[in-house]
Amino acid sequence: MKSSLLLAIDIGNTHTVFGIYESDRLIADWRITSSTARTEDECWLLLLLLSQSRGIDPLHIRHVGVSSVVPNLTDVYILMS
Repeated sequence: MKSSLLLAIDIGNTHTVFGIYESDRLIADWRITSSTARTEDECWLLLLLLSQSRGIDPLHIRHVGVSSVVPNLTDVYILMS
């Protein structure tokens, strides 16, 4: 696995979807509920555990793209990244 990965985050009203890309290839993705009660620490922990479950080191993520329709969660994920 290359040392430079991209994390794409799509925050919707019901679900938040994470995708990790290596170059232009999606290597992992997950869907979680969108909860405005989550903190950036909780979001990081979720991402850490989900990544590790697929053998991906989240410290290799160098780029992050965020798409959101939930302003309260946008800030949380920006702080997390």
